[in-house]
Amino acid sequence: MNGRFIYALLMVVLLSATMPAFAQTGGVNAGFTPGSIFNADSYRPIQHDQHYKRLFLRDSTYVFEVLTTDSTENWLLKERALDYYDNEGNENVLVRSLLKDDGWVPTERLEFNYRSNDDLEKIISSSWSSEKQIWVKQKQQTYGYTYSGKEREVLTELWTEDRWTVASLAEKIYDEEEQLQQEVFSRWSNIELEWIPEERYVYAYNDSVDQPASEK
Repeated sequence: MNGRFIYALLMVVLLSATMPAFAQTGGVNAGFTPGSIFNADSYRPIQHDQHYKRLFLRDSTYVFEVLTTDSTENWLLKERALDYYDNEGNENVLVRSLLKDDGWVPTERLEFNYRSNDDLEKIISSSWSSEKQIWVKQKQQTYGYTYSGKEREVLTELWTEDRWTVASLAEKIYDEEEQLQQEVFSRWSNIELEWIPEERYVYAYNDSVDQPASEK
């Protein structure tokens, strides 16, 4: 693997700050502010009446790219993602932006909705319209679960003509021991008005490895 790629990946991982909640509220790490380093407004204090189930919450992620000039490598800040959470520590909004000459320009917004048991129920994706200066809905994914809480299906819909239209379906099939056996990916046909299977993954297990080996 290319050494430069490994180093770049390491830099991105290191800059994906997983900050504890007490640092965000002015605790012992309050002096470290990514916003001041990158001239961004990503360091956001939480409300004092909020509570979290999780100790560490990722505040932001910064992505750099390498610019090589005269055999000199320079890391240039390219994009960022800001994370927002609800009172239970569930991420409810993620906003991605690109760094332009005039500052940060938003590109994508992900909104996460959860069930009462904290299972992810839906992700709504929107893109930023520079012309209208609003978020425009693009796609939503709705998650279904088995009785035991394992992910059973993901339904993808696209926002067209001011309404959601069905696009694709990903299904997971488990055995009696709740091990994943198959994943089936289908697309919706508006002509035939039915799901058309396009791809299937079949998984095999052995006694010493927990992770399945896939067979397409």
